[in-house]
Amino acid sequence: MNPDVAAAVERLGREGTLTPGQAALFGRVARDELVSVRPELRAVLYGGVLAVMGGVGVLVQQNLDRLGPVAIAVGLWLWASELSKLTSGGTLAGMLVTGAGFGLAMSALNTDALNRAPKEIRGEASGIVQTFRNFGSALGMAILGTIVLGALGPHTTASGFADALETAFKVGAIVMAVSFVISRVFMPSGKQADVE
Repeated sequence: MNPDVAAAVERLGREGTLTPGQAALFGRVARDELVSVRPELRAVLYGGVLAVMGGVGVLVQQNLDRLGPVAIAVGLWLWASELSKLTSGGTLAGMLVTGAGFGLAMSALNTDALNRAPKEIRGEASGIVQTFRNFGSALGMAILGTIVLGALGPHTTASGFADALETAFKVGAIVMAVSFVISRVFMPSGKQADVE
């Protein structure tokens, strides 16, 4: 029991600063009649966070090849939903998720493509993968640029440009989501046997 706190609570109750209910509650706290379970709750919270993160880690490891395209689609949609507000902070989440998605997708793509090629021609396979990646990037930018110009029309204001970009990013997110579904349905699953 802290006598100074108890005396202060009693004095504030007499002066009317605290209501009788507040004075009674604070008096019980000062006399150590109420027990805090904060450390126990904190331990349960940290344990729960650790369990969730461990589970998320296992899911990421088991589904790494699927996370990239999904993250790209979600990130582009998030990014598009904030573009018309013309704030740099609002688009940050979409940029981060899209960037992480591209990082996950491209590393899985390289690994899968090169593991499917015999060791003797992995150099050529790497060159082909890079060539098609560059071609796809250029073609995708041209298509998205065409969508932006088509959506922009005669409205060359900053707001009109942001709305046109929003349209292009949403189209990109939809194309990414549809491509992901098509690849899951039509591509064989499982690990490929070693190539000689």
